[in-house]
Amino acid sequence: MALSELVHSRLSGETLEHAVEVSKTSITTVAMLEMTQAGREMSDEELKENPAVEQEWDIQWEIFRLLAECEERDIELIKGLRADLREAGESNIGIIFQQ
Repeated sequence: MALSELVHSRLSGETLEHAVEVSKTSITTVAMLEMTQAGREMSDEELKENPAVEQEWDIQWEIFRLLAECEERDIELIKGLRADLREAGESNIGIIFQQ
């Protein structure tokens, strides 16, 4: 959902604030999942060094850079991003898909 909202906000010209809020929601979801799985609260420093949180930031920045380089709507880019995320087997909220 967060990835979809971020992509749509970028392409539709919605405000930057909306995209930032979606980003925060996604990062918070990953951080909460990691703390729940660990069974404890984590400091900001621990979360910054957490592999799942780092991966979420990396994915968000990669998506941002790709979309920022687009001069117009690029449906194929969006389809490619979705396919890449599915192929990686991990959602944008740190959930690993296993079949």
